[in-house]
Formats: sequence, structure tokens, C-alpha cells
Amino acid sequence: MTYPSDEPQSSNERIPPRGAVAVTTALDPPPDGWAVRMTGITKRFGSVVANRAASLNVARGEIHALVGENGAGKSTLMRILSGLYGSDGGQIEVNGRDVTGWTTPAAI
Repeated sequence: MTYPSDEPQSSNERIPPRGAVAVTTALDPPPDGWAVRMTGITKRFGSVVANRAASLNVARGEIHALVGENGAGKSTLMRILSGLYGSDGGQIEVNGRDVTGWTTPAAI
């Protein structure tokens, strides 16, 4: 099995390392800001790295799907966004507000 280079192919495209989830959109924020912005999210379970510097930008009105192999970290990333899991690194913003480390009740 071969994997693409970890080097960016363009200024707007980044290829994640094996086993990492990365979702890319335009790097420039939309005029009304990001609805959701997750940058550099890392999550470890013991020696297993579920997310390594994963990033996700979602503008208002956009619909995204996370697609990847089993064990790639998709569900973990969404559980971090919803407050079910805490991250080991990175930052989360919702509607421009830093919500890094929020809990599920705070997310609701």
C-alpha cells in the first residue's frame, strides 16, 4: 500500500500523515467567520494516537462529511467537538468563541 507525500500539494491542501484525520477547506475565513474551527487537535489513548494535529474549518451553511478508514479518528474528532472527550492539544472555536475543553453540557 502506498501513501501520498506528507508535503502540502498547494497552499490550500494538506495531506495528513497515516492514521490521522484532516479536513481542509479554504484557509481564509469567510466574511462572517467560521461556524466551527478546530485546529491542531491531538488525542491519544495510551500509546495510540487517534488524532494527530487534525483540523476542520466549517463556514456557516456548509455541510461536511468525515470520511476515512476504520480507526482513522473520525468519531474521536466529533466526540472532542461535542465535549464527550477532551483533547490532548489544539484549539476549538464555535462562532468565534474559544470553547477548547468544554464539556457536553456546555456544548448543548
